[in-house]
Amino acid sequence: MCRPSPKRGILATRSDSGWERFAGTANDVVEILNKQVARIMALPDVKERVATIGFDPTLSSSQELAAHMKAETNKWSQVVRQANIRID
Repeated sequence: MCRPSPKRGILATRSDSGWERFAGTANDVVEILNKQVARIMALPDVKERVATIGFDPTLSSSQELAAHMKAETNKWSQVVRQANIRID
């Protein structure tokens, strides 16, 4: 996930992004990719570059990302229903 960096003065917005995988991708392949992305994101020059565009990366496992996305979907679905928001 990437969160807006408070150091950049970005208002309350949020971007959740994760690695999508094709159905049937082996879990060990996903784990290898996740470890490599975490290693790369921890490199000082990468961290600095990501910060210059206003983001503060927070790394998580695929299970943590899935749980977060499910919770966010449930939360915002309830808001949409309660506010009776419709797409025309």
